[in-house]
Amino acid sequence: MNCLHLCLRPLFQMKRSLYILACVGLCTLGIAGDDPPAPGAKPALDNSTGAPLQVEKAIVTLIEQVEVPASEAGVLVQIAVSEGQLVQQGTPLAQIEDREVKLAETKSRIEAEIAKEEAKIDAKVRSGKKVYEVAASELRRAEESVQRFSKALPEAELDRLKLTAERAAFDVEQVEHERRMARLTQDLKASEHELAVYRVEKRKLLSPLPGMVVQLHRHPGEWVQPGEKVIRILRLDRLRVEAFVSHRDLEALGTIVGRPMQLTVTIGQKNQQFPGKIVFEHPEINPVNGQVRVWAEVENRGLILRPGMHGQMAIAPGKMAEEQARAK
Repeated sequence: MNCLHLCLRPLFQMKRSLYILACVGLCTLGIAGDDPPAPGAKPALDNSTGAPLQVEKAIVTLIEQVEVPASEAGVLVQIAVSEGQLVQQGTPLAQIEDREVKLAETKSRIEAEIAKEEAKIDAKVRSGKKVYEVAASELRRAEESVQRFSKALPEAELDRLKLTAERAAFDVEQVEHERRMARLTQDLKASEHELAVYRVEKRKLLSPLPGMVVQLHRHPGEWVQPGEKVIRILRLDRLRVEAFVSHRDLEALGTIVGRPMQLTVTIGQKNQQFPGKIVFEHPEINPVNGQVRVWAEVENRGLILRPGMHGQMAIAPGKMAEEQARAK
C-alpha cells in the first residue's frame, strides 16, 4: 500500500499511462526479489565444511525383547533365573514337568537300538544265496549230463532240480526284501527317538537371546499352556538410537545409512560418548514438520545406557565417514 500511495501522488504531474507502467514495474521488482529468511528459521546444512550433523534430540530404545512362552502344557516345576539376572543365549530359564516324555524317550531309544541290530543281521541273506548257488550248480551238472547222455536222468528228476533252484532264488529275494524292511524300520525307530528327544527338550525353556531377565510371569507349581508368557527378557548389550532429522539436512548429506555416528548422553555429571552406525532412514517425510525418522545401533559397553535415555546424535558427513572407513 505504501508503494502504490507514493506512486499515485504525482499523477497530475506526469502522463497517467506511462507513470502507472513505471510504478507497476517497480512494485513487481520488489515482490519478485528474494525474501529475507524468516526469524528463527534454520539454514540448510552446509556439507562442504566436513562438520558432523548435530541432532539435539535422540532417544535410546530397545532393539530386541522377548516374552519367552511355554511350548508345552504342564506344571512349571522350576524357574532357574531371577529378575535382574543376565543370561546368555541358550541359558536354561525354566522347566516344565517331563517325566512321562522322558520314559517315552527311553522306550524309543531302546527300540531304535533293537532295530539297528536287526538291520545288521545278514546271515539269512548269505545262507539263502549259498543254497541258491548249490541248487543252481546241481541243475547245471544235470543239464550237462542230459546233453551228453539223453537217458542219464529221468525228466522228473530234472524238473525237481529246476524247481529247487527257482525256490532258492525266490528265497534270496525274500530275505533281501526282509533286510531292506529292517533298514527302513531302523530309520523309522531312529526318527521316533528323535521326536521323543524333541518332546523332552520342548519342556525346557531356554533364553533365545542374551539379555536381562526383567519379569517373571509364572512361578513354580503353576500350570501353563502353550503360548503363555513365562519370562520377559530385554537385550541390553546393543541398543537403538532414534531421532528425527530435517529432510533438508539429509538432502545435503546424501545417503546416511551405514555412516558412523556418535551418541552423547549425560550420565550423572559427565557426558559420555557411544559410537555407532546409522542403519535405517525412513522413506517418508512428515508433511507437518518436514522431518524424517532415522535410527542407529550402538554397543552398550558396560550396560551404561538404558532404554528411554535422551541424548544428542552426531552423524558423520561424507568426508568424515570415508576417512573412518579407510582407517578401519
